[in-house]
Amino acid sequence: EWNKATNLDPYNALTHNNLGTALDGMGRLGEAITEYGKAVDLNPNNFVAHYNLGSAHYRKGELERSIEEYRKVTVLNPKFAPAYYNLGNGYFKLGKLDSAIEEWQKALILNPQFAEVLYNLGNAYLSLGDPKMAVASYDAALKLEPAAVPALVNKAMAYAQLGESNKAGELLQKALEVAPGNAAANFNMGLLKAEQEDMKGAERYL
Repeated sequence: EWNKATNLDPYNALTHNNLGTALDGMGRLGEAITEYGKAVDLNPNNFVAHYNLGSAHYRKGELERSIEEYRKVTVLNPKFAPAYYNLGNGYFKLGKLDSAIEEWQKALILNPQFAEVLYNLGNAYLSLGDPKMAVASYDAALKLEPAAVPALVNKAMAYAQLGESNKAGELLQKALEVAPGNAAANFNMGLLKAEQEDMKGAERYL
């Protein structure tokens, strides 16, 4: 139906954006990118089309191009928090952790309840070797989503780096209560038990 619509009205940016969304949903990223590109060519001020184009590039692994589109979104709509979130994600994947943190902090100013941003900040601080800041970020994320297993596991890893193995164990136990089969929680609990010289306990999880 959207193909018919673009044939009838090839100069309608919204139609091309909608066709791109439909193709995107079917996993046809290359074709979606083409349609989103037509949409932004026809209406360069359409921040939604730029955002969709950036997201499609991101999922295709074209990080630099995705960052370029998300940056355009922040110019067109400076109060759109998801654009800063995804900019941070792009920079993080490129290993540009300081830039990632900067963008995520902008997202938090606009939406302090953005749990995914807080979790990602924790990951960035953990990668930078700053477990104290990581714990603070995971704490904030867990206040919003107390049963978020990845945040529980990574907060445990941060405490382990700080030498607080008891707190690490409590968090991993909580993660396993929520998701008993979680591979990361089991693996890290096994490592923790091994470090405590509890080899029988370690074997239970590894």
